[in-house]
Amino acid sequence: MKGDVRNRMDRLEEFIRKSSEIITSDSVPDNAFYSYRHANRLFKSLKGESINSYSNKIRLQASAEYLKYSAKSISDIAFEVGYQSVAAFSKAFKKQYGMSPSLFREKNNLLQKLEDGDEAYYKIRYIDKMKVRVRKLTLKPEFVYEEFYQQSKEAFLCLGQEAKQWLLLWDEDPELSMVAESRYYAGLEQNGFDRQASSAPIMFISGLYAIFEAKHLKQFGYKLWAQLACELLALDGKQLREGFCLEWFTPASLASFDAFAPDQFAIPIA
Repeated sequence: MKGDVRNRMDRLEEFIRKSSEIITSDSVPDNAFYSYRHANRLFKSLKGESINSYSNKIRLQASAEYLKYSAKSISDIAFEVGYQSVAAFSKAFKKQYGMSPSLFREKNNLLQKLEDGDEAYYKIRYIDKMKVRVRKLTLKPEFVYEEFYQQSKEAFLCLGQEAKQWLLLWDEDPELSMVAESRYYAGLEQNGFDRQASSAPIMFISGLYAIFEAKHLKQFGYKLWAQLACELLALDGKQLREGFCLEWFTPASLASFDAFAPDQFAIPIA
């Protein structure tokens, strides 16, 4: 398949993935620059299934994620992913996943499992004017985690290798950012400063944070931690505030990409 055609199909696939609406014969030409019939033939040859089939799977996949990771009602989820009735959604979901949405949630909902747990998943701590030496870095929208790991490792080496802990300070979430690139900062607390890093700027951090121990949430996968943590705080009636999200690492986390995960992280609350 020629490059231009593949690019158009990739564009169409991206549209399908981001759209919560049912794909129509009108929306396809706007995004693939082919008629629906011609685009459908090309899409099927590339993806192995029709536009309609692919779209339905993506919408049901999104609904499964809502059921597993959010507290949204089933009716809200149905409308969110483009179904006009709960009955139609439930029928399609059961066909895809072999069980009703309610049973799927009962078996898989992580928030409920967290609510039912006996352990405290976070503690509240006031951070009083913590002094951090930082290196400002940026992530492109198409960043991959391996590159993120390499950038973090380079920043840590620039700041000094004697620290017992180091930080990532998230100014904005790169996966949600609407701008061309996202900012984050790698830093060392005051006691971890290296004399060679004297030119790095100083940042002062203070405020009330909910501190999560990574060991409690590792079972859910690193990419879900922040989302689950925010949901937990919402369930407990905590009000989030704007500010840096903090992640604490040990130097050993940079030994390999597989080890690259924080031992605790903090979300600012009011």
